[in-house]
This record gives sequence, C-alpha cells and structure tokens, in this order.
Amino acid sequence: GGMGDPGAQAPARKAKGRKARGIVVGRPAKARGPTEARAHAVARKKSRRETAARPKKRREQRAAEDAAPTRKRRHTDVVDSQPQSVAGRRKPAAPRSWKRAAQKLQSGDVGEPRCPQGAKRASAKRARPPGSKQGTSQRRLGLSAEAWRLQGQTPKATALWDIRPLPSAVAAVLERATAKGASRPASSQKALAVAAAREAAQLKAAEALSAAFEETCGKVLGGRKWFAHYEQWLWARRGACSVGSSVPVFPAGPAACRDPELERKLQRAGTSAQDARALCDRLGRRCEELVAQVGGSAPSGGRREAGSVSLRRGGSSQVLVDCAGASVACSEAHWKKLRALYERHSARGMSGGFEAAAFCALARLHSLQGAHPRAGGMQAALNGEVFDALNETLGCMAECFASPLNCRWGRYCSASPDVDWCFGSMGTFWDFHPEEGSYEANPPFDQQVVADMTAHMESLLTRASGRGLPLCFVVVIPSWPEQPCWRSLRGSAFQHGVLELAQADHGYCEGAQHYRQNRHRVSNHDSTLFVLQTPQAQRLWPATAAVFRWISEAFQPRPG
Repeated sequence: GGMGDPGAQAPARKAKGRKARGIVVGRPAKARGPTEARAHAVARKKSRRETAARPKKRREQRAAEDAAPTRKRRHTDVVDSQPQSVAGRRKPAAPRSWKRAAQKLQSGDVGEPRCPQGAKRASAKRARPPGSKQGTSQRRLGLSAEAWRLQGQTPKATALWDIRPLPSAVAAVLERATAKGASRPASSQKALAVAAAREAAQLKAAEALSAAFEETCGKVLGGRKWFAHYEQWLWARRGACSVGSSVPVFPAGPAACRDPELERKLQRAGTSAQDARALCDRLGRRCEELVAQVGGSAPSGGRREAGSVSLRRGGSSQVLVDCAGASVACSEAHWKKLRALYERHSARGMSGGFEAAAFCALARLHSLQGAHPRAGGMQAALNGEVFDALNETLGCMAECFASPLNCRWGRYCSASPDVDWCFGSMGTFWDFHPEEGSYEANPPFDQQVVADMTAHMESLLTRASGRGLPLCFVVVIPSWPEQPCWRSLRGSAFQHGVLELAQADHGYCEGAQHYRQNRHRVSNHDSTLFVLQTPQAQRLWPATAAVFRWISEAFQPRPG
C-alpha cells in the first residue's frame, strides 16, 4: 500500500506496542506459524501475571521488613544534616501518627520524621520524666554523668589519695552546697600557734580520759580490746550531745554520765546494775573535770600563749610533731599529702603556717579517736580501688565523712572543719546541703550517727527529687538488720540498690593509717552498701548487677 492508505499504518502502530513488551513483531499475527503463535501467547500471559503480582510482592516485602527486629533504614541514612537516598529502596509513605513515628525513632529504624511542631511538643510532654517541671531545660536538670567522672590517668589503688583536680562545674556545685557560716581557721601564723597550743592541751586531756576509762571500766570489761569499747562510748555520748559546727572531743552535760549500752556491757561482764551505774557516773564526772580543765587552762585574760611547733624524725619513716608538751606521729607519705592539700586550699585566706595547721589537724583527729595508739576503728575508710570504682560507676566525687588523713579526693566533709578547712574540708555533713551530685558516706559506726545521717539524706533527696535534679548517696555501714537505723536505709523510698559484703570478703583502711605500719585490714564484721538515689540519678547512674560485681571485687582485702 501507499503512504495515503490508512490500512498500511495500522500494523506499524500495533507493532510499537508489542515491541515494548518484548514480543516478536514484523509480520501480521495471522501470518505466524503455530509455534510462533504459541510462544507469543505464553509471553503475553507471563507478562500479565508478573504485572498483577508486583504490588502484592512489594507489600509483602515491606511487611517483612517492618516485622524484623533490627532492619536497615528503608529510605534515608542520616549521616549528616542532609539525608542521602539509598539505592534500591522505595521511600515509604508518611507515618499515620506522630506516636508511631516516635516509636520508630526510638527503636532506631528510621530517621526523624517530619511532623507539626505541636505534635512534637505533645510527644515531649508525654515523654517528660516524672518529677520534672514543664519548661525545664537539660542544663537545669543537672550535670551529665560524664561531668561527674574524673578525667586523666587514674592513680594507683595503693596511692594515698587522688591528686586529680575536680572539674570546675563539680567544684561549683560543691561550693554552693557548703554552708556559708562554716567554721574557718585562724588566718595568721600567730593565731595558728595559739590554736596549736589549745589542741595540745585538749590532746593531753583526752589521754587522761583514756587512762580513766581503762581504770574504771577497762579492767571490768577485760580483754585486749577495751579501747574499742572506749571509742564506742565516746562516739555514742557525742551523738547524744547537741552537735554544733564541729563534733566535740569530750561529751558534756547529762548525756556524758548515763550510757545504757556501757551499763549493759558492764552487767554482762558480771557487774551489778548499781555498780555499773556508779562506774558510768564516775567516768562522766571525770569527763566534766577534764572539760573544765581544758577551758580554764588559758590565762585570766582569756588569751592563751602561743605554742611553738617543732618537727623531729621518728622510726619507720615517721615525722613527729611536738607542741606544748604534746606529740603526734605521722608517716612521711601522709605528711606530704597534708602539704599538698594545704598548698591547694591555703589560698582561701591562709598565709603560711603549714606546720602549725598540720599539728592542729593531727592532734584533733587523735583526740577524736580517744588519744589511744590502738584506737581508730570507728573511723576506718574504704580502700582506693573502691573509691575508683564508685567514681567510674556511680559518679562519686566527694566524701560525707572523712578527714585530711584518709580522704580520697580533695573535697570532703569532716568532723572538725575548724582545723580541717585549710586542707579541703567543706564542713560537717550536717551543714552540707547539695542539690545534685553523687557522694560516698562511710560514717562512724554508731547507731545514732547513722540514724541522724539517714534523716539528713532523706531531706536532701526529697528536695532534689521535687526539683528534678540527680542526687545520689552511696552508704557503707555494718550489717545491722536488727537495728532501726539499718532498717530505715533498707526501707527508704530512694533505695535503689543493696550490696551485702561478707566479713571475710572485704576490708577497710585503718582509721589510724597515718602512723600505723599496715594501712589495710580485713573487716571485723559483715557490711552493707546502700545506694540512695532520686529518679533522675537512677537514670544517670544505674546500680546494675555489673556495677555491684565491680564494687564487690574492689572491696577484696588488701595485704599490708
């Protein structure tokens, strides 16, 4: 046919459509042979089946991907701020609701979907942790867990203390928690010399009280550890007295005369109830005499003569510090530690006088321990590995009960801030009011002290929880399941972890480690570790089983 014949153009238009489907064209269908016609029909049926099954196959593939526990992102890989398409993946339809999109985002399968700002705010409101206030920013919710971890190389566990400085943000938190009116030491060398003479007189009076206890009660109680009963009596009577900014060396008032626990011990040793009460009254009167003697040893004008402090070398690498007839011993390593602490903190109002300040701190600690060379069991400390584990896992960076001689970090609360302040003390724990952070507490093992400590911690934790701040206390005390103070810690609403330590499986550092030959000893009793946390601190420092295994291994007894 010619160009004007419409019948000649129809096969060409029909051939284009067949060619696109992969069918052999070129001759009319009626001109094909039987084999070629059958092949043509089979190809057409196969093409139609594939076309019809393609959407169903695609839907099944998507459903399988959605049901997989961990799958790759379907359409975008969020590497930078600009999304990049993934070849071979079809972009999925937008999620039906923001709630479903948030679940996908939390599970990690897709990038953050787009949604209206109102939906984002509603989802954030639903996801807000309990106790937090609306509009509270992340900065307001306290420092991060990384901020409460010391940076730099961890010192050896056998080191006396961790010389790494605290981060500036943590130091600011501790400074805000320190009481404004805490006791401050003398700021001149002459005033320090006068304070050293006063501490010397107090130390000699404590030695006399120790001799009086041995004479009145020590012989009745018998045994080689009467000094342990003496130290327990001292702390029990101090706890019964009204405590000011510093813990008193001598118990005073009616509380010093009557001690039911000491009376029971004397009765168990074979003394009658009347004789036991008479011995306690005699000991109380002697205590009052010594208090009056220390207070009246100053001249009539109320001024005390300054005492000159001198140093001399002792045996076993010890330094002996003398002042006004009193002498205290300190190892060379602990003496260097005191000097380093003094140089770090003496800029806060001090001007020289390290030796006099060191004598005051050493003499006060020895007096608090009963001024007996074998005492000090009530002020035992944790070993270095435990402190390092607490910092790495629970963020602890300050101690609630310590002294310049046994502290691990540069900041701590102590019983005598008036003489320990220039060595980094933040005051007593009763004057310490932190809003956030994590702290270690190993108090003197007296039931009244532990009960008062628990009440103070409950108050601080309640306030921090209401403000949405992370606050944590790690408490270590003897296992006293029968005592109310132990049960109050166990049943606290903020208690989120308990670790029981068997007697033979853990140890402590000696309370008198600064002059004894051996620093470490095996514990005399079972101990319990409690973790008290606000909900925010629980999320920041979770007390998991792995954390407790690490701490338990660090508690293992150390030789020497």
